[in-house]
Amino acid sequence: MPEKKIPQNSRLWNMIVAQAKQKYQKYPSPAASSWVHREYAKRGGRFVSSRKDTEEGKKKEAHKRSSSKSSDKKKTTKSKR
Repeated sequence: MPEKKIPQNSRLWNMIVAQAKQKYQKYPSPAASSWVHREYAKRGGRFVSSRKDTEEGKKKEAHKRSSSKSSDKKKTTKSKR
């Protein structure tokens, strides 16, 4: 079974899904899903294989790194005294 790809930019994806719900009487449908996929790609959206590669995942990773760096700085300042 092929690996499931998820949209990298969830805000753009959700905006296009909302537009599809207005445009098509029945959502989800094959036609609406196809339109969402094409429109997302046309507007520059990319699909990635893991949550880490999404914008939210990158923000969480950056937050983890920054919080660990700040705790490292606290440790180093305490050791200098």
